[in-house]
Amino acid sequence: MKLNKASVFAQFLLGIILGYGLALIFRSQKCIDNVLIRSIGETHEIYSWDEHDTNAENIKYEIVKPLDVPKLRKLLLVGVMTTKHFLRTRALAAHQTWAQSVPGDVIFFTSEDSGFVREHPEMRIVSLPGVTDDYPPQRKSFYMLKYMHDMYGDSYEWFARLDDDAYLRGDKMADFLYSVNSSMPHYLGQAAQGRKDEIGHLGLKRGWNYCMGGTGVVISSPVLHKVAGHVEGCLADLRSTHEDVELGRCIKKFAKVSCLRKQKSNKWFHQNYNEYSGSYTNPESERSAILSAQTLHPFKNFRYLYNMKQYLSKIRCEYLLRRQGRLYKELYHLKTFISLVKAEKL
Repeated sequence: MKLNKASVFAQFLLGIILGYGLALIFRSQKCIDNVLIRSIGETHEIYSWDEHDTNAENIKYEIVKPLDVPKLRKLLLVGVMTTKHFLRTRALAAHQTWAQSVPGDVIFFTSEDSGFVREHPEMRIVSLPGVTDDYPPQRKSFYMLKYMHDMYGDSYEWFARLDDDAYLRGDKMADFLYSVNSSMPHYLGQAAQGRKDEIGHLGLKRGWNYCMGGTGVVISSPVLHKVAGHVEGCLADLRSTHEDVELGRCIKKFAKVSCLRKQKSNKWFHQNYNEYSGSYTNPESERSAILSAQTLHPFKNFRYLYNMKQYLSKIRCEYLLRRQGRLYKELYHLKTFISLVKAEKL
């Protein structure tokens, strides 16, 4: 018995939706399995280099092999400022959680005398010559950006500066950055002008904003190119003890842009003021903020970086399961429609 065009088209749609549905079901199940088996990561030992280790001899910057960068530019290179004391905790946790979702690459920057995570050679760790772990980390921040420019300045569209106690949501960040023209000078983050008692004493002129360092800073490649050659000059003209303020002053002076002040910026770069020295210990209470954020700060206890990864995976699974439920309903209605079409031809 021949079927009319409506019936054939309906069966064609059913095949497409059924295939999509099966794929979604498998993805949902895999997502659930990942959430169920994930646990808090263990710490790993870190070993200092032996003075006779050839991997540490006369290396200007790199302490691991450089990234394999293709000719086409990647979207984002993230530089994470950490210390030798946090390599085994925060840095490793960041590498095992949010760094896996970055649409590009992540490098961890430490002081000149730092070690490395021997069990995880895939971690990109750079020891910056002449840089210590002293606070405030102005030299580490500026020389990190210089390194990123000198080694990979033409290989990425965007560059981020992040603390090791922050969490970057790679999917959200990618969606945002793909919507912005990276060939223009952009300086993005949570805009600020300092505390009330500091305004007028930070070397910032009226109307100048800097991006707060804790929640992360993202700059386009034109900004990095304009600033990288003036690192020494900016370090010689410090007006405050705040690394993020000084970076903002340097960017304003040489790239002619201030941190973008936009209402949504505080949501995109989220500072958890409810736990200013905490670690998002109760993410469900911050659910709305977390879902809107591209970066989250702070995570003073590194174990909660794993918790956040698990929480976001759980939310993703819930979303996929809801889509799966809607798809089942659509399949049911479509099958009913096809049955009716066939019945009419009998």
